[in-house]
Amino acid sequence: MTTFVIILVAAAAILATLYLVGFLIDICDESDRQIEIARVRRERRQAEARMNRLTSSAIQQMTEAAAPHGIFCQCAQCVGRGGQP
Repeated sequence: MTTFVIILVAAAAILATLYLVGFLIDICDESDRQIEIARVRRERRQAEARMNRLTSSAIQQMTEAAAPHGIFCQCAQCVGRGGQP
């Protein structure tokens, strides 16, 4: 009878240890997953910011190119040509 109880307690201890190990592995996996999600979001924000800067720059260049140039214009196209492109 005592041997049976010892075997039962040992089996329960092994199962409890396996459960704790599995729980710790799940915690580590969840942590890694959250870190990966944060990295992807950060990269997405950086890419969106880059696209916004490029879009703003392109719009500014198109606006400058389409703007009428006067006698006092100091843009790169007009400087040195007397003000008229």
